[in-house]
Amino acid sequence: MARLKIVEKEKSKLEAEKEEAEAFLRDQNDLVRAQSKLWQFNAYKCKQNVEVTQGHVANLQAELDKEVEANAGYIRETEALETQYKEQREAFDVVERELAKINKSLSAQSKIEVGLEEKLKHVKSKEKKLQKSIAEDTHKKNEAETWEVNHTEQIEKSTREIAKLEKELVVEEKQLEIIAESVKGKTQKYHDQIQVKQTELVPCQRKIAEREGALNVAAREREMLESKAKAAEQAVEEINNTIQTLNDEHEVKTTELETAKSEREKLAKELQGAEKTLREMNARVDKLKGSAASSRSKRDEAKASNAHNTSRSAVLDSLMKLKESGRVQGFHGRLGNLGTIPDEYDVAVTTAAGGLNNMVVDTVEQAQACIEHLRKYNVGRAQFYVLEKLTVNARSMERIQTPNNTPRLFDLITMKDKKFAPAFYMAMRDTLVAPDLDSGERIAFSDKSKRWRVVTADGKLIDLSGTMSGGGTKVSRGGMSSKFAADSVSPDVIRRYEAESEKAENEYSEVLTEMRTFERGVEDMRRRVPAMNTTVSKLEMDIQNLEARIKDAEKKLRNVQNENKLDANDVKRTAALAKEISSIESELTKIRAKAASYEKDIADLEEQILEVGGVKLRSQSSKVDDIKGMLLTANDLLVKSEGGKSRSEKDLKKYTASIESGQAALEELGEELATLKESLQTCRADMQSLQQAVSRAEDSKDTYEDSLKELKEELDEKLKLTLSFRAKEQDLKREISEAEVELKSHKKKAQDFIHLYKKLRLNDDIDDEDEDDKTQPPEEGEKDAEVMEENNAEPKIKDDPDGAPSKNPKQEKQDPTVLRIYTDEELSGMKRDRLVADVSLLEEKLGNAKPNLNVLPEYRRREDEYLAKAKEFEEITRLRDEQKAKYEELRKQRLDEFMTGFNMISSKLKEMYQMITLGGNAELDLVDTMDPFSEGVNFSVMPPKKSWKNISNLSGGEKTLSSLALVFALHVFKPTPLYFMDEIDAALDFRNVSIVANYIKDRTKDAQFIIISLRNDMFELSHRLVGIYKTNNATRSICIDNKPLVSNVPASTQNGTTSA
Repeated sequence: MARLKIVEKEKSKLEAEKEEAEAFLRDQNDLVRAQSKLWQFNAYKCKQNVEVTQGHVANLQAELDKEVEANAGYIRETEALETQYKEQREAFDVVERELAKINKSLSAQSKIEVGLEEKLKHVKSKEKKLQKSIAEDTHKKNEAETWEVNHTEQIEKSTREIAKLEKELVVEEKQLEIIAESVKGKTQKYHDQIQVKQTELVPCQRKIAEREGALNVAAREREMLESKAKAAEQAVEEINNTIQTLNDEHEVKTTELETAKSEREKLAKELQGAEKTLREMNARVDKLKGSAASSRSKRDEAKASNAHNTSRSAVLDSLMKLKESGRVQGFHGRLGNLGTIPDEYDVAVTTAAGGLNNMVVDTVEQAQACIEHLRKYNVGRAQFYVLEKLTVNARSMERIQTPNNTPRLFDLITMKDKKFAPAFYMAMRDTLVAPDLDSGERIAFSDKSKRWRVVTADGKLIDLSGTMSGGGTKVSRGGMSSKFAADSVSPDVIRRYEAESEKAENEYSEVLTEMRTFERGVEDMRRRVPAMNTTVSKLEMDIQNLEARIKDAEKKLRNVQNENKLDANDVKRTAALAKEISSIESELTKIRAKAASYEKDIADLEEQILEVGGVKLRSQSSKVDDIKGMLLTANDLLVKSEGGKSRSEKDLKKYTASIESGQAALEELGEELATLKESLQTCRADMQSLQQAVSRAEDSKDTYEDSLKELKEELDEKLKLTLSFRAKEQDLKREISEAEVELKSHKKKAQDFIHLYKKLRLNDDIDDEDEDDKTQPPEEGEKDAEVMEENNAEPKIKDDPDGAPSKNPKQEKQDPTVLRIYTDEELSGMKRDRLVADVSLLEEKLGNAKPNLNVLPEYRRREDEYLAKAKEFEEITRLRDEQKAKYEELRKQRLDEFMTGFNMISSKLKEMYQMITLGGNAELDLVDTMDPFSEGVNFSVMPPKKSWKNISNLSGGEKTLSSLALVFALHVFKPTPLYFMDEIDAALDFRNVSIVANYIKDRTKDAQFIIISLRNDMFELSHRLVGIYKTNNATRSICIDNKPLVSNVPASTQNGTTSA
């Protein structure tokens, strides 16, 4: 016992730590059970969601099938038309491509034609100019020949006329002399004066003739030089005019080209813009097809969001109004609204930070005022972060080193004010965010010395204790936003969303019609592009040819300028001639002035002579003057004719040479022209075949276009008829797709929850029991066939196709280390918020606990030692208890037997005493009825005619009778084979001795009585007497059979009594 107490004392020292460790393990088991319940509840909800979603998908599919069947005719017709339209469109595209290819070839051939035409045009122009030049040269040659003949004839004529006039002059002068001689006396003085004047005039006339001759020579020489320069100038002017014409034409063509290019670029931009617009229209049409469904989805989400915001923000709105009224200062609003986080972390932060919906205030008094306000107006409940009470180490809020540089939620937040950092840190701590569950598990358990709290992007949370939570039918989101202003959706916006679906269908029809019209405009633009390209190509070829012609003209100009350019000597000579002519003319002016004065004097004198001589003299003088004038004119004409003839001869030689070179060049141009015409003819033949191909392709294209137009119109009509069906079909397909995605999500979530559930393990180091098992007793004969798997008490769950665990409706009580599987009825009565709260509470409790789990093995060792000692002690105690039990059993048996005998003895005692005393009474009473053996019995006697007395108060005889009555009663209860009585009759009288003796004698049939008696009334009735006597100081005995005394005794009992 002492050794047991020593071991127990050592074990008791570890009891407190052991209890703490076991409490921690029990809490862990409670957490596992709570998580098991939560995962089962989530899987159950997922199963329900799967069933609901499957039903929804089936209903939607049935509705879709119904719609498809109802519109099957229109769909088949529309599909047939679409197929036909597609085939026609493909054929049209083939024809269009072939047409584009032919147009390209035609355009290239057209460029060749334009080039050939321009070359031909240029050659023809050169030929025409050359022909014109030859014609002009021929004409000039003919003119030169004519002038040569004319000048020759004129020379001959002038020579004859001069000879004739000279003869006439001689005759008339003689006649004049005769007339003058007749009036000589009257006119002599005048003649003398005239003679003198004429003598003075002759030197002047000679000088004038000389100067005029020199002037004519200089003038002719200058004229020749000037004619050469003038011819060069004329040629240069002509070429410049040609160049100017070509430049003007080039400028016009360039302008036309720029205009054409501008129009082409404009057309290209318009076409590009139109094609872009067409693509946008197509995209818009596609977009409008789904806009109604999108609008409905947006409307539903807006309504749900508005309802959520309304329910959530009732408290916040009330407190904000309280703040705006000025009754509370330092209220900042909801914690989640005081910061932002990127949208991809919304689910993670909402799942991991449960305190985002808490309100933030500066002081405790402000929090109390807010709570009192909420309580007074029954607005709702709220939890508060009091900034002045939040004591967070500043180093904890600094960036920390994390596994694989995994981001910490706290570091991802952009706060409205840094003073809110402690509140955010209290809500999130050092929670890391991982992309998925596998990464999250690796990060959470990457460091053996430290575990991390990790949340995944899809809302699964791994706590420090290793427990996992999250998921469910819907992930939590909306705890924080990526922007500060998070306005709720107004009713106007919801109404706008409701109107968008109807508007989209109308817009689709309008945009479709507009797109078809726009398509035709785009096709027209596409057809205009090749023609525009051809125009540009032709203009470019024209410009190239013009530039070539301008270059040729400029080259010709340089050649002409070089060929007919006056050299330096000619220039000097021309300048010298000009100066000489000017000098001669100046000199002639002076001489002529002097000669004119002489001639005037002579004329005056001759006039006086004529006046003196009369009409006859005047007439003859006039006739001589006329002849002299005519002679002078004839001489001038002769001089001019001789000069003209000389020039004509020179021109004839020049034009003959020019004509010969021109004809040679013309022959070359003729050959080139023939070659160009042949090439152009070939090119035009090719173009004609291409144009025929284009014509055929365009006819085919027009045919296809007409067919496509008819098909498109018919298809548009069909599409309009099926538009509503297609929109509804698209909506249903989208809803089915979304529902299937949701169904897949629910199934995956159910599998995830089952996976999480299967990972749960209970600590089997302690004995605890699920509270639900304690409150729900098992039923006989029912077992859960899905409880245990392998050796670790892992729950075995039979998964139905939807992923939710199936359970028996009844369960018997399980091993405490086995997780309980709840029925659907039990799960339906659970509340997720309560389950999550239980898990959170247990996680928080476990997070704050720091037990010494190493004490359990030591405690078990001490406990095993204690149990061994206790077992040994219990074995001894058991043996003792067995004996004690036997003792108790015997004691009870003794009591039972005693009481049975006591009652019987008491009854017989009364009977015996009455018999012996002939009327008395006696009783046996227990002193302590509760414990008969503690105080014994009380023997009360009432002798005849006396009162009740205790046996101790009786006389000797009364005592003897009472004792004998008791002995005889005992004999009746349990007869004894042998009784030894010593002088029991000593105090009795005769009567009582006789009664006792006879009774004893009567009892000898059951027992033998040995009685020592000195009373004859006693021993005379015995069957045998043994006498004791003493002789010689020695005791002797003698036995006597008392047969005669018992002659009346039956033979069977004669040997029953002995007396001594």
